[in-house]
Amino acid sequence: AGSNFLAPFASPRALAFHPTSGDLWVANQDTDALTVLRGISAYANADSAVGKNPRVEASTHRLDRARYHYMDKMAALAFGSDAAGAPLVTCQESENDYDGSKAP
Repeated sequence: AGSNFLAPFASPRALAFHPTSGDLWVANQDTDALTVLRGISAYANADSAVGKNPRVEASTHRLDRARYHYMDKMAALAFGSDAAGAPLVTCQESENDYDGSKAP
């Protein structure tokens, strides 16, 4: 995995909108991390003809404690239903070699 976690995007591979907040979650394949863009749904729904000029409110990075295993080379992500608490699920394209420290 890459180590530049300050970069907003590192080979973005998949996108998903959170069903409750409307935040956009981006799977970054090179850092095995997620970037969350808050306020993006308001930005996407803005009526520019009326003079509204919304902005993304904030961006944050989410790292799993064992991202080399659970989030290695993310290829897809999705959220479950609101009724189930909108759990995040990911799918990887990885041989699960623990960042090269284990044979596949």
